[in-house]
Amino acid sequence: QRSVAAPWRTLALVSLLAGIAVVLVVNELPRAAGDRAPGAPITGAAPEPTLSELETRANANPRDVPTLLALADGYVVEGRVNEAAATYQAVLAIDKDSVPALNGLGVLLFRAGEINGAGLAADRALALRPKDPDALFLKGLVQYRREEWRGAADTWAVFLDVGEFHPAAQMVRPLYEDARKKA
Repeated sequence: QRSVAAPWRTLALVSLLAGIAVVLVVNELPRAAGDRAPGAPITGAAPEPTLSELETRANANPRDVPTLLALADGYVVEGRVNEAAATYQAVLAIDKDSVPALNGLGVLLFRAGEINGAGLAADRALALRPKDPDALFLKGLVQYRREEWRGAADTWAVFLDVGEFHPAAQMVRPLYEDARKKA
């Protein structure tokens, strides 16, 4: 009677299962994590503060850039465009190189039909962070609106590469294909 073979079979089976688990995690974790900033937590998030809580925090510390950015984004969601633009500008007065503020202001300018201003904001953001998905998205929109088909297709090709899980990726794919055909 041999009792030594059973532990080796068990170890081999456990090793095989562990290897499969590692492969699955390595393949699925980036998709599950989505497109996030380096260092941002993968799991869950604290409840979002209300707009009034953000306003209180911003009034208490008017140089708190993360709070100001969250406040500006909240204003955008609420449709308070003028307050959002002023808050993004306040962030840029504190940090002229704030890519999120440039992107936010650029989107507001684009929505208002100020294509040149939106293009300048996107170009500045991309000069600071060349593969920023939000800036690439905005620059592609500006180029598409200007009927710069080759530029829009090139910009969105990079966007779809780096922003595969970006919320706007679904919207961009058909526009990208249209720009490619027209280029």
